[in-house]
Amino acid sequence: MSATRRLTCRYRYTIETHNLDGCGPRAIRVYHPTPVPGDYVAAVTDIPCPRRSCPGSLEWAEAGYVPYSRICDTCREHYQADGTDMHPLLLRVGRRSAAAPSK
Repeated sequence: MSATRRLTCRYRYTIETHNLDGCGPRAIRVYHPTPVPGDYVAAVTDIPCPRRSCPGSLEWAEAGYVPYSRICDTCREHYQADGTDMHPLLLRVGRRSAAAPSK
């Protein structure tokens, strides 16, 4: 891992292959936030955004989204919470545009 990659995120991450949308496996960045023993939700919600340059935090976003979705309240990056309370994971799954298109 290069020094540049280490400086761009707050949490350790790995690149893993997952099939999240049923369209075939693809490489996904998987972040490893700090565990909160006995409280999985606290380990993956209202925590700083994994992007170091972003001052936002990850918010609960399940209404209208896939269960366990989290979205940064500043940069709008989407994450999928996974893992256990001792090994929480955040899978980076995309980004939502800042403004919805008008009809």
